[in-house]
Amino acid sequence: MRAASIKHAEYEILKGIGHTELADLNIDQLELEGGSHDPVAAKRMKSAMGNIAKVMRGMMDKRVKHLPDEHPDKEAV
Repeated sequence: MRAASIKHAEYEILKGIGHTELADLNIDQLELEGGSHDPVAAKRMKSAMGNIAKVMRGMMDKRVKHLPDEHPDKEAV
C-alpha cells in the first residue's frame, strides 16, 4: 500500500520494527560483556525490551487515526 501521509509511513516503519527487530533480539546477545550469564542483567534487559515495545505500540496507536480508511489496521471510529 502506498503511504498516504508521513504519519502513515511512520506507522508502517514502527510496525515493521516491532515485528522484526524486537522479536529477533536475543537477551544473551544484548547482555554486556562479562563472561558468565547474569540473571539480574537478563531480567533488566527483558524488562527494557518490554518498555521499548510499549512505547512503540503507543506511538503506533497515536498514528492509527491518520491511516487511510482502506488500511487493514484502521480502527472503526
